[in-house]
Amino acid sequence: MGRIEEEHAENVEDIILYGSYARGEADAESDVDVLIVWNGNLSEGREQIAELATEALLEHDVIVSPKVVSPKNYEEMKKSGLPFMENVRQEGIKIG
Repeated sequence: MGRIEEEHAENVEDIILYGSYARGEADAESDVDVLIVWNGNLSEGREQIAELATEALLEHDVIVSPKVVSPKNYEEMKKSGLPFMENVRQEGIKIG
């Protein structure tokens, strides 16, 4: 995830690890779930992060499943009470 911060520091507000890696339950088949709060053009951000996720797969055989959201969407999601956000809130680890 350091590469995301290195290459996109001006746009990345937060990177939150969630899912099996955050819970310490990951195995060889697990993907790396990350929520990225992107302050900038969201379409471009999603494209750039998808490229980095593809590189991680090709270079390290690691599947990264990024969810890229705007700061506004992130705040709305936190207030929504959706099960997804409850999981992120309970198990999420800020890594960026």
